[in-house]
Amino acid sequence: MNCHYHVVVLMLLLCTARAWTSARAPIHSTHSTSSGTPTSRTPTSPPSQSRRDLLLSPFAAAITLSSLPLGAAAAPAADGSSASIIAGLKASRELLVPLPALLSEQKWDAVRTVLKGPGVGELWNLGAGKNPINALAKMTDDMGLLELSDELQVSLQMSDQLTYDNAFVYFQPGSGKVDIKGPTNLINKAVEQLDEIIKQ
Repeated sequence: MNCHYHVVVLMLLLCTARAWTSARAPIHSTHSTSSGTPTSRTPTSPPSQSRRDLLLSPFAAAITLSSLPLGAAAAPAADGSSASIIAGLKASRELLVPLPALLSEQKWDAVRTVLKGPGVGELWNLGAGKNPINALAKMTDDMGLLELSDELQVSLQMSDQLTYDNAFVYFQPGSGKVDIKGPTNLINKAVEQLDEIIKQ
């Protein structure tokens, strides 16, 4: 069950409890005798129709809430057009540009966070269904984009692997030297491959 479901259930329970309390609360009224002395009448309950309406209202509210899409209050998502996908790829390219400098500073975790994070991870690490280049290829009927996407995925995957190796180079057999040139070249290649995809 997702978070949205739990929110709906919680609101439903709270609303029902409040409605039930209101429905069961007795109504006290007073009237005056002929001598002017106020007396209390026997507590009365609200009409059954009103009670039923009160009890049903939280269910109606919950149904309305559950019918809203997740993130309805958030900023609207991209419209899925080719122009929107291209804009997203340009943003992904800009995320890659600072990485060679981070590699030279040996900030391995920062580099891998970008490579696997939103905007870049979808290009190689989250499967074909999440890859915007695949969606663009289908939308434009340009199957050449799929080949370019495969090449881009290799560049990003290998740059991530070499960066990961650098993080543990001192604990692994071998020369014990970090490789900055390898992942840097691959990231620069990925930028060029994105440029080619964007131009298609």
